[in-house]
Amino acid sequence: MLSFLFSLLAQFRACFYLVMVFFATTTFASPLFYTFPYSSANATGKFKDIEYVENKGVWLLDSDGKVSYYDGIHYHNMNAFTKSGVTPVMQIASFQSSFWQLTDGQLQIYSNDSNQFKTVPLPGAAVDLAHDNHSLYVTTANATFRISAETLSAEKVSEKAYERLFNGYDSVLGLYDGKLFSLNNGQDILMLGTLDVTIARAYGDTIWVGSTNGLARYDDGILVATYLPTLPVFDIEVNQEGVWAATSAGLYLGKAHLGQTGEFMPIDGKFDDRFSFSGRYVSDIELSDKGELWIATESGLNFRPPMAQDILRFPLYALSPNRNDEEFSALVPWRDKYLVAARYKLVTLNSDLSPLQSVKLDVEVESMAVLNDILWIGSASGLRGYNPQTLQPIDRILPVKLKRLAVDAIISDSHSLWISSGANLYRFWPSTETVIDFGNDWAGSIDTSLTSVVDMDEKGTWLGTTNGLYLYFDGRFVPTLSREDVGRVNSLHAINASTLWLATSKGIFKYGGAGEMSSAFHFSGRTEEVVTCLTASNAQVFAITNMGTYAVGTETEALSFAPQIKHRNHLSSRHYACTTDNNRMIMAGDEGVFSIPLPVLEIMMSGERHNPTTGAIHLNGHPWRFNISPTEPLEVPNGASLMVEVGQLPFNQFSEVVYRLEGESHSEWYATKDHRLVFSALESGDYTLLIKLKEGAKETAEFQLMRIQVKSSWYERVGVMVALLLLFALMLIASYRRKHAAVREQNRQLRSTVHRKVAVIDKQQSDVCRSNVLVQTQQFIECFDAEVEYDESTPDKAAVAGVQTQKDSETWARSVLSEIQYNFHDPDYSLAILAKTLYSSERSLQRRFRQEFNATFKDLLIATRLENAKRMLCQGDKITDVAVSCGFNEPSYFTKSFKARFGVTPSQFRDGCEALEEKKKSVV
Repeated sequence: MLSFLFSLLAQFRACFYLVMVFFATTTFASPLFYTFPYSSANATGKFKDIEYVENKGVWLLDSDGKVSYYDGIHYHNMNAFTKSGVTPVMQIASFQSSFWQLTDGQLQIYSNDSNQFKTVPLPGAAVDLAHDNHSLYVTTANATFRISAETLSAEKVSEKAYERLFNGYDSVLGLYDGKLFSLNNGQDILMLGTLDVTIARAYGDTIWVGSTNGLARYDDGILVATYLPTLPVFDIEVNQEGVWAATSAGLYLGKAHLGQTGEFMPIDGKFDDRFSFSGRYVSDIELSDKGELWIATESGLNFRPPMAQDILRFPLYALSPNRNDEEFSALVPWRDKYLVAARYKLVTLNSDLSPLQSVKLDVEVESMAVLNDILWIGSASGLRGYNPQTLQPIDRILPVKLKRLAVDAIISDSHSLWISSGANLYRFWPSTETVIDFGNDWAGSIDTSLTSVVDMDEKGTWLGTTNGLYLYFDGRFVPTLSREDVGRVNSLHAINASTLWLATSKGIFKYGGAGEMSSAFHFSGRTEEVVTCLTASNAQVFAITNMGTYAVGTETEALSFAPQIKHRNHLSSRHYACTTDNNRMIMAGDEGVFSIPLPVLEIMMSGERHNPTTGAIHLNGHPWRFNISPTEPLEVPNGASLMVEVGQLPFNQFSEVVYRLEGESHSEWYATKDHRLVFSALESGDYTLLIKLKEGAKETAEFQLMRIQVKSSWYERVGVMVALLLLFALMLIASYRRKHAAVREQNRQLRSTVHRKVAVIDKQQSDVCRSNVLVQTQQFIECFDAEVEYDESTPDKAAVAGVQTQKDSETWARSVLSEIQYNFHDPDYSLAILAKTLYSSERSLQRRFRQEFNATFKDLLIATRLENAKRMLCQGDKITDVAVSCGFNEPSYFTKSFKARFGVTPSQFRDGCEALEEKKKSVV
């Protein structure tokens, strides 16, 4: 049949198109999704379970029992961080911001602080777990328990060992002996019999039950309807759009809300299309508290934000299974419809982007415009006219110049068509079939091409070109803004008769009729950002760039921004188009045609986004931590090197991360495009990591990503330093005391020996000679043994008293000298010790020393020591031994004192004694 149709087309050249009628019930009108293909090298199996952590990430469990974590940008294998072993994980759960898992019959909770799992003690092996908004339940082989997240204690709630547990919103359901029970009250709520149940969800009085043979809805315990017969249903989620069902044959959406009826429609898409649903085998669905939908398939994660239900989309892949035919060419509004061209295809869309009809052309469309209810299509083969109602060609005679003209762009004003062909410019009035050829030097340069036109009626026509802005008036092209001023003009839009907005290669500019110009946004020399089209509403001008969408207030010139969603397979479109109509923005490119309500676009630009998070941290090149709190300080060792990966749900919306580490001596801002922040050899101290995300000219506010506490080295800590100093001081003191005690003991023994030796010497000498020390220190004592003769015949009492006083003085002096002679070897011997011995005060004793000896105690003590030293030196003793034995702690002080008293050094005196002794021997 198809070959017959193509043969007819070959025979009848007047019919160069094939009309294909579309209906809204076909599969291409799929809801808008964002797809994230699995990029983890550790993902060896299909992900069968996903758990969403509000504003942080998604936990993933694959069919091999491995757990991964997705932070919006990176996938992380949990085992690489926790080293938890190779035991397969059977089930996972995210409850009260904590991660739970069942493995090898144990219930475990993951601790971010220790980066380890803690086992919750249970009486029996754990079989299944589930949770609602309030409680976490786990069933074992013997009973079912409620788990406290704070105390990690298990409270028995039922003696039943449920076969399966199912998550819920207000109640967890349990399957036991063919019945569904509510774990909140333990009552059975539904009899299912032998049905092979795979999933069950309770929403008020309605219960949805999925099995290996389809989906069923029960109201008040009564079966109301069944859907998707013979298809295994793995999961169910209900939101305001309807009931989402995960099956082995794909994703289905039932537009029936609770209490209503309706069939389930398949949600189809393409794997390499970033805005359509990806996958055929749907294993799990997760609905966040904010209404965000996460869906796991065999090929990747699919994300659908709540606002996506208000965004309409017509994907170009619906026109042709051939990838090359999906390139967007042009879009023009016509009445309440939109005419869209994609290479050889032309399609009419109604206001909700449902396709009405389509044709296949024999030429590749380069540009389109509608003028006087005629659709003009330009291609490399020339200019042609079509009926926009029927999409059939109009049989009319065109000027020869335009029939085979290679058309680059067609732009219409209120009366004519401006046609660009390379550097050549033409103006065509279809009503009179008049053509003006301006040649290739119409702008004063042969390298100028037309990009956009705005007709201002009597005031002329503004022409945007590759070399700036021109005004066409009264048959002349007047250069107004040069390329040096604004760059290449890509798009123009007039708000009123006096204000013109320009989207150029240098930014977005506002140009007034009086010649004044202001820059709403300047690219500042960045060549990677390009404005593709410009449109406006009553209050805002919208500029579409390859980085995202800018909105500029027409009066306030306030700038807001909605970034593009990045995708690894994304290729920029060659053509773009945009317009505003009925409070909606229509945008078109290779991804398809989008219709976005302006209020939704404002939310996308200024609404609340997920804050960036710490995806993973590598310490000294090794996986270390992930999912870190932004407020609790992370302790790292001194001198450590960190690599911090920045994540952001649901996807990377920003191309650049600007960051600063407060606490460093040089807290400067740095930028990176790989979302990996590297810090080397961190010194001890407290740090705060601040980041800002940037896309194009839009930069987010400062955000605290995390706190870092670098521990001081042991030698830097004050307490340790003080303790070490004290210990060192104590060791020094102990060592000194041991050494000093040994020296003192040695000196004591030496002094004792010397003292005995001196006593022997003194005994050998006569008592008369024994007074040599006194002779040298006190001239009035001639001899210790001399007796005083008394004149008894003289009865003078004064004389008798004088003699008695003299005898007392001599007795006192003799006793003092005897004490000094006995203790001279003690280096600690002092006036205080002598005063205690004589039962006198130091002051009075010192005064009597002056009276009796005309010398101080110290002088007499040193004299006694030195006299004894002379005798020991004459005996041939060592100088050091002599010094110590005579009470001198320092040999140097002994030498100095000896020389001061006798005029020679101890060694010289000893040598002299030896020489005298030799002389005596020789004489004998």
